Amino acid sequence: MTPSPSTTANTHRPRQRFSRRPATLLPALLAVLLAGKVLAADALSLKLSSPPKSSELLAARCQVISAGAWAEGTAAHGELLAKMMKRSNGRLPTRHLVPLHGLCDNIILFQIMQNAQANATTPLRKSFITWLFGNEQRNTAFLEQVDPSCDDLARVIAILSELHRLEKQDPDKFFPLMLAISVVWDSPRPPLHRQVAESSLLKPESDIGKLYAFFRETYASPRAVMPLRDLSVSALTFVVDTPVPTSELVWLQENVRPRRWDDLFASIRYDNARARFAQYWWNNGPYSVAAIQRRGGICVDQAYFTTLAARAHGVPAIFFAGSGTSGGHAWLAVMQRNGNWEMDIGRFRGGGFTTGHATNPQSGNVISDHMLAYTCSRTQQANRNSKADELTRSAIVLYSANYRQAAIAAAEMATQIQPTQLAAWNLREQWAEPNSQEQIAVLDQCAGALRQYPDVVAGVRLRQAAILRSQNQHQQAERLLKTMPAKVDRRDDLARAVGIDQVDAALAQKKPQEARQILEKLLTQQRNQGAKVFGLIETYLDLTRETGQTSEALRFLKRYLPSLQRHSDQNLDRDPRFTNIFDQFLYQAYINNGDERQAERLLKRTQRK
Repeated sequence: MTPSPSTTANTHRPRQRFSRRPATLLPALLAVLLAGKVLAADALSLKLSSPPKSSELLAARCQVISAGAWAEGTAAHGELLAKMMKRSNGRLPTRHLVPLHGLCDNIILFQIMQNAQANATTPLRKSFITWLFGNEQRNTAFLEQVDPSCDDLARVIAILSELHRLEKQDPDKFFPLMLAISVVWDSPRPPLHRQVAESSLLKPESDIGKLYAFFRETYASPRAVMPLRDLSVSALTFVVDTPVPTSELVWLQENVRPRRWDDLFASIRYDNARARFAQYWWNNGPYSVAAIQRRGGICVDQAYFTTLAARAHGVPAIFFAGSGTSGGHAWLAVMQRNGNWEMDIGRFRGGGFTTGHATNPQSGNVISDHMLAYTCSRTQQANRNSKADELTRSAIVLYSANYRQAAIAAAEMATQIQPTQLAAWNLREQWAEPNSQEQIAVLDQCAGALRQYPDVVAGVRLRQAAILRSQNQHQQAERLLKTMPAKVDRRDDLARAVGIDQVDAALAQKKPQEARQILEKLLTQQRNQGAKVFGLIETYLDLTRETGQTSEALRFLKRYLPSLQRHSDQNLDRDPRFTNIFDQFLYQAYINNGDERQAERLLKRTQRK
């Protein structure tokens, strides 16, 4: 195990990693729908009954595509939406959900295309747009996958257009691969980890057609480890995120057999010398997979090599990093044929690696290994999720068009059909009256529906506590946080996040003594977490210095640090970065308290060790 240079930083004031996807997909939609300046239905001669039939909506979509009249198409569909809502007295037309979804999806699509066309560097081919959106399956897959809150839509569509042009044989079969590449490579790809000097990094593939050709040939070959038909677009994003030249992937295919991934991880010789001298950055020339195999490496290099090897063979894989009791470590997860993930490739069973963190290839957001179960459950319940996704998209359009009651009803129906539809829960929370009991009640329901996901539950409870504090109900907020489910309490990282939230709340109330006591209690509870609490100790030293509680801090640390050292992993003593770390904390406590003589004595004793 090798600590990364950011080990201490990772434990200092832990960031909340509870994803909340923004509800407003189309910020300009409301203005388009309500403008009423263009009688688009007459201009385009769109023939749409009320409610519209699926065949009519498809024909209308194709007509708008042919004319490139995105604004007019949006306005015409907005007029029809207004008629439908008038018939239902502003309520959700539950008897006509299918036409409603089709209508709303067309509106979303036209708005996306209007923005994409305005930002396109070259005109888009009508044949491509017709192929992409003239088919219901591709149209739905596109709308379900793209995320305007993080995707560069103009770039996504431009890449799709180029890959469609290059695909001469079977664009329908390889559409999921095209879409995955488009939503990942619409932005520059960062390296899988940062423990490499810029001068050593190999530049990512610049020719997107070359990258596509590599993966197309991989999945077209009978040697493919996993058939393309078994992989969703979301799963494929964890294949095509390969920030290296294509030549690296070719080398891995030619020189590395897809076998037990644990064995492959271990096959990279561990560089004990680098670990012994705390040389955590690659210092062996260009950072190529051939060099890693030849020279060996530390855990980040082993995980990097194995992740790229899996992806080169068409297998979804995720590079994880996390903090344990002895410092940082890197490992990976690999998708199995049944859609589940093998989570612990290269991960030590001991060492307290409670949580691993990775980067979502499409959004760039941090994701935890615990939330991969959520991803798997959505893949395995695709039909229910598709219906919930339709309702969620329709809810956004309805709310943008000022049909608030219907929008809320659509979001509620989405969470009834699929209780784990987090995007719909976020909409319901956002649309409830701010800082109200209604909002707290929605969050309660969300926590109950997703109780098997501690990350979500902890995030919900923290937001509820913030609402209660805004109402000056501070005691109720603290009681709420003390009733966290056992799954949350068993996660030391979530416990630290909740503790820091409580400290911030106490400081906001001008209660520095209470803030100090909260930190002391948290540190005591986590004295068996070793290096993971070093960041908390730094926070404690800063807080007590800034609030004039240095004598209290000194008394506490004199008792606490020996206990922490006894409970800590003995490997800490072998890590050059943590040499005399406990004395360093005590030394800083003396300095903060103005006791320079004791600090000097401690320093001399430490130097004699």
